[in-house]
Amino acid sequence: MAVLHSNTQAACAAQNFILTHFMNHNLKVYCGHKGETYVGLVVECADGILTLERDGKRTFIACNKIESMQEAGQA
Repeated sequence: MAVLHSNTQAACAAQNFILTHFMNHNLKVYCGHKGETYVGLVVECADGILTLERDGKRTFIACNKIESMQEAGQA
């Protein structure tokens, strides 16, 4: 039986939560100690990577780096 690394498990949990609750919603994502915050429309979440789109540009975020999220209204 394969054992998943805890980061992999966290990424899978975050990915499932995003897919269930936030697809096609505007989201504000906070990613850690340097105050990185990203805002955009959730257009995809697969293979542990969240894809946000804003102003025609895409931002790719590793799900295991996400610390918090909130709905953002209009991005």
